[in-house]
Amino acid sequence: MALSRVKVWGAERLYASDLNAEFNNIINNAASLLSPLSAGLDWDGYAHTLDAAGTTTAQSTAATAWSFQPGNKTGTPGTTGSISNWASNTVTDSNTAGSGTATSWTGHAFHRPTLAAQNALVVTTNAATVYIENAPLAGSNETITNPWALWVDDGNVRIDGSLAAGTVASYSSTDTLASPVGLALLSGASFVFTLPLVANHVNREVMIWHQGTSLTQVYTIKGNGSENIIAIDSTANTYLLYTAGERVRLKSNGTSWYVVSHEAQTEWADVGAMTITGTSANPTKPSSPDVDKLYWRRQGNTAFIRYILQISSAAGSAAGTGNYVFTLPTNILFDTTIMTPYSSALTAATRSEASASYVSGNGFITVDSVSALNTKFYAHSTSEFKVMGTLTTDAAGADLAIVGSTAYPLTNAEQAYEFHLDFRAANWRL
Repeated sequence: MALSRVKVWGAERLYASDLNAEFNNIINNAASLLSPLSAGLDWDGYAHTLDAAGTTTAQSTAATAWSFQPGNKTGTPGTTGSISNWASNTVTDSNTAGSGTATSWTGHAFHRPTLAAQNALVVTTNAATVYIENAPLAGSNETITNPWALWVDDGNVRIDGSLAAGTVASYSSTDTLASPVGLALLSGASFVFTLPLVANHVNREVMIWHQGTSLTQVYTIKGNGSENIIAIDSTANTYLLYTAGERVRLKSNGTSWYVVSHEAQTEWADVGAMTITGTSANPTKPSSPDVDKLYWRRQGNTAFIRYILQISSAAGSAAGTGNYVFTLPTNILFDTTIMTPYSSALTAATRSEASASYVSGNGFITVDSVSALNTKFYAHSTSEFKVMGTLTTDAAGADLAIVGSTAYPLTNAEQAYEFHLDFRAANWRL
């Protein structure tokens, strides 16, 4: 309340007791000189101290409009702010008409500031309306299990603009996903990458990206302990990434990790020369083929494989014995849940038995002017296949040409193999 005078003076004598009473009134009620204010108060840039310890101050300087310096405090931890606490209150809308709709309402608003520069052509790399330096730091005798830089305890969060979440971290050996990481880049030799406990990361999202360069690099994402990773096609404790650029986005609901999205698509990759063996004895390719290439690419769970062998000289070659068996690129396997490989030699009498091993695709074999068109492919094992071609259509199979030591052997000069296969690969996901 406002300070009042002790005595109203008239034509009287001033005694010491009266003067002391007036000064004591001022000294003992100094705050009442300012309360309530009848005009604005000019601090003129000076700090004002807020606590008895004299360590908590607020100030407006030439560079910072509002600078708050909290002193060290002691108390009971909880969700009441130790540095700044904004208590709840009730705000009554006195403007909107009955049955009307208010467009919006906010409890605390940070309006858009403007950043200008005195000099010309200044560029600022990162600017924010609100900046949080980091999560709480554990001091002496303290361990923080989940350090959050921002904690929204309940209610939905609305982001109207774009969202750049989490840090980016690279991993190249067995490790566990760190708390602030939003994008994990995996590279190097195959390893197990463990996810954190879901209970401590409710609603957390993370993207994990395969950045290897070889089919031998397979990264196993593992739930913590027995926690599961739930995808549209399976629920398991592990989730594997097989090919470069393959990436999965996971989200925790506090009980399990869910696959929100998965992408796996590559360009054609050259893995060098093809490997050809024989069912009885292995053949030998010519010493200097014109072209000897094996390519692959991936689209979801489908593998596309291309074999090209062109020979103009058979020097150094050997026919081997039996059917030729062509090997798939390393770690690309036929999905035997939808086919059954046939490891015996293909003959006219075994065509029906081999039908369950059929692999879709097309190709041709050429020896000078003699061609076998519409070649067919049959899985020999999970990682190998055999090739069948025909010169004419013959229900009895008399003109079957099973590529091997007796039909289109590697000892022919002026010969070419061109095979294109497409099939569902084992373990690959859409």
